[in-house]
Amino acid sequence: MAKIAKVWINKDRGVLTVRTPYTQEFVADIKAEIPKDCRRWDPNGKVWEFDPSWTNKILELLRESYDDVVELDFSDAFLSDTAEDLFNMLTKEDIKDIYRLLSKRYHPDVGGKPEVMTKINTFFQRYRL
Repeated sequence: MAKIAKVWINKDRGVLTVRTPYTQEFVADIKAEIPKDCRRWDPNGKVWEFDPSWTNKILELLRESYDDVVELDFSDAFLSDTAEDLFNMLTKEDIKDIYRLLSKRYHPDVGGKPEVMTKINTFFQRYRL
């Protein structure tokens, strides 16, 4: 299975954000190459965040460690007024990941409200998940 890294600019936080499958090599490389005050692991989002000035170096390290690097550009989606427009910019895999996350948080079996899960399911049925 191919190891794919995704990278994007989080405009709200002003950081370069990277989501990757875990590899010891990549973690060692960023710790060796990127100063500690310019990188941060976000355990909630399970992403790395970097000072955008390090974009070229991060892309170089990603290309060395992963089979493919997907550079996501959400700029048009963020100008939109609807979540659906944002979802249209995402890959099928991204949408499935979001659905799984929401299900883990809001499913009635884990203490969520059935009506909230029904709304989530209705929204995601448009994407035939």
